[in-house]
Amino acid sequence: MKFLEDIQQSDTYRKYRFEILSAGVFSIILAVVLYVLLPLAGSDIETFSGLLDRKQSVSEAQDFEKNLKKMIQQNNTLREKAATLKMNISNANSLSNIYAMMNKASGESGITVTVINTMPEEKGKNYIRLRFNLELKGPYNAFGGFLENIEDSGYIVSVDELFVENSYTSNLTGKADVSLYLYSQQ
Repeated sequence: MKFLEDIQQSDTYRKYRFEILSAGVFSIILAVVLYVLLPLAGSDIETFSGLLDRKQSVSEAQDFEKNLKKMIQQNNTLREKAATLKMNISNANSLSNIYAMMNKASGESGITVTVINTMPEEKGKNYIRLRFNLELKGPYNAFGGFLENIEDSGYIVSVDELFVENSYTSNLTGKADVSLYLYSQQ
């Protein structure tokens, strides 16, 4: 206690005692204020952070919904286009329509289809694949013209294999494996 009495008796203490006491009181008040306000400020920050997280989640959900609606619209557009093509089972699965299309394509291209072998059909979830083995005879350019004509027929066509015999005559012979895909509305 003598230490405190010595400080109180010093001239410096007497000269600055108001400032020293004011600083001490201010420190105590500041400590109490921080002790009370710090938990409140922490909860406000957490609440604000939670609101930002919710806003971001809502924004992501809205973006997902927009993308889903866009995909549904694209799907509907594709269905409408598929219904207009000749690949619909209900109006194009008869072999006579397909044979007529191949006959027309061969007549326009100048190629002769000597053999058409129908292979077993393959059923997928939304389609039927009709496969044909064709034997062709004609000039070189007619092969390409025939394949272009059947591809432009309105069917979905894939040429799985094309073999043209190497000969030095103007009429070539060849074989083609062709698939037609028909849309199945199941």
